[in-house]
Amino acid sequence: MKSYIYVLFFCFISFLTGCDNSGEEIDSGYFTLGVSYLTEGISDDYVVKFDGEEVTNKSLLYIKRKDAEGLLEVFKKGSTKPELSQEMTIDSDNEEIRLILTKGEKIDIYKKENYTTFNLNISYSGSADLYEAVFNGVKLNKNGENYIKTEDGLTGNLQIYKDGIESPVFSQEMTILENGSTTINLIQLSDIEFLSVPSDDESAPESNRYTKLRFFYTSDALPGVERIKIIIYEWTNFTELGSVEMEVGQLSAYQTIDWNLVGNGGGLCQDIIDLTNGEPGVKIVDSMTNFDAAITIDPNRYKFATARLGTGGIVIAGVNALCTSW
Repeated sequence: MKSYIYVLFFCFISFLTGCDNSGEEIDSGYFTLGVSYLTEGISDDYVVKFDGEEVTNKSLLYIKRKDAEGLLEVFKKGSTKPELSQEMTIDSDNEEIRLILTKGEKIDIYKKENYTTFNLNISYSGSADLYEAVFNGVKLNKNGENYIKTEDGLTGNLQIYKDGIESPVFSQEMTILENGSTTINLIQLSDIEFLSVPSDDESAPESNRYTKLRFFYTSDALPGVERIKIIIYEWTNFTELGSVEMEVGQLSAYQTIDWNLVGNGGGLCQDIIDLTNGEPGVKIVDSMTNFDAAITIDPNRYKFATARLGTGGIVIAGVNALCTSW
């Protein structure tokens, strides 16, 4: 009988010891902490520490579970004063801190509920490294997804700066939609010119009998001319096919061209009316007297075409990157 009591006692002691060891294993485990940057090009500008231990975007910091509560600090490299300091608790095996620059070049921890996302697509003709895009004072990633702190405001100016030039080479007021659906498309026209190409839901024409054609011009093409009207003609018999109006640096609405109204071997030409001072305006290109006036779009080739006015508005040519073939 005594032997049975000794065996039971030994098993009970072993059970308690096992429970205690299990608790020690849990307490002695580790969390990992990493850091990433949602704003391009700033990872080398900051030092991140958790309870005095540095964590980088290239290596994880291992933190004992029992030490999961601590002080997170973000320093500008070379500074001993933190730009961000807050108590935090690590509560997952693979914790990641996502840092982002906000208005006024302030560093912040990204939390999805505090930010609105949008996409920025810029087609550069030269080196993108020479330019910086900014919205309401917030530095943007040149292409792809961007984040704006919602409380800082979603209406403002999108600006592009070029190295060595103090004022922006592009500036346009716009509103970012809070639902995250905003996409901004820009195409570079020259060293200091960009064109905003808005996303649209324009329906395609029903067949290659038609092309939907739109226009734009820049200040060097028509100096001092702030607004124009283009009247489109078939150039062999001067049948009017339609007209559009636009401001400098902006796209016009689409005008549908019916190629069945253009004779064999024919093409398009234009009158241009300067509307800077309002209607009726001043004719600055007259297709009846200037036989070089031409819109060089191939008949029946495109669903959508975007054309740019050359110097003086005499020749208007399609921009390949902004034309969609059948």
